[in-house]
Amino acid sequence: MGDLFMQKMKTYFTRIDFDKDGSITKKDFEGMGDRFIKHGKFDDAKAKDLRATLGAVSNFMSNLLVAIDQMCFKMP
Repeated sequence: MGDLFMQKMKTYFTRIDFDKDGSITKKDFEGMGDRFIKHGKFDDAKAKDLRATLGAVSNFMSNLLVAIDQMCFKMP
């Protein structure tokens, strides 16, 4: 994999791993949703929709990261 791609993935990983536990988990996406809802002043319906959407993204990212890991790409 190219150097630019590796740097972009490391930057993305660092920004998405909100709890800094070294893994991107559902907990990170839930925390992201909580912050958006708190600072965006979402109503209950929009908050529920955002949580559902971020849950779907979390599932997708989990599957994607497993696939990338299987291609021998290890995150620090």
